[in-house]
Amino acid sequence: MPALKKKYLKYENYKEQKIEDIFTSEQLQGAVKWEVNELKSMVLLNDGKGNFTFQALPIEAQFAPLKALFAEDIDGDGYVDLIAGGNFMEAKPETGIYAATYGLYLKGNGDGSFEFIPARESGLLINGAIRDFLILKTDSKRKLLVLKNDAAAQVFEIGDKILPWERIEAAGYDWKNTGENIGKGQRDWQTIFDDWVESPGHCKNIMSAPVEEIAVYFIDYNNGQKYWTMLVAAER
Repeated sequence: MPALKKKYLKYENYKEQKIEDIFTSEQLQGAVKWEVNELKSMVLLNDGKGNFTFQALPIEAQFAPLKALFAEDIDGDGYVDLIAGGNFMEAKPETGIYAATYGLYLKGNGDGSFEFIPARESGLLINGAIRDFLILKTDSKRKLLVLKNDAAAQVFEIGDKILPWERIEAAGYDWKNTGENIGKGQRDWQTIFDDWVESPGHCKNIMSAPVEEIAVYFIDYNNGQKYWTMLVAAER
């Protein structure tokens, strides 16, 4: 508010002020007051009888504002799952952008609760300001269309083989040990490999004694953002 810039020239003067210190009693008397009791991203569960229950989404869904939510049985277990996304890039410079979510696969447990499935298992990793999801159905496949602000749409194929070892089996590799490392944003192979080596968990995957073969690939999107995947395995 422009008037406050003159009243508070330094953050030090503003940091411990109460609303009664900032505005006069006359200003507060005519103010519209709103009360907020809950700021979590939530779903409302309908029991079929017109009664609704609030259910907070997992902590991973609270890292940034959610702007898109899609309900679908993704894994075919008969329970509704959620695909969620958001971020907000138009915030003012003094507050910073909200960009801490990269798309969320929330697996439904059948009792109204949801479990976050990390990207290394789900394959869902989305950068940018997500605003909507659509399911495209063909004769044999389902595809997830991701719509974003100021960016090209992304498409993910929905299928049963979403886990690393299942992708390896689909390629005809008979494995006895396997693992996966993922990364985002590194410009080249040497940089991503150095980052994996410096990370204890990723390094353990690479240096594990049973590992005999390594495959690395990346996707380079139009915005220059690279997504890396390393599969490590030993043949049976």
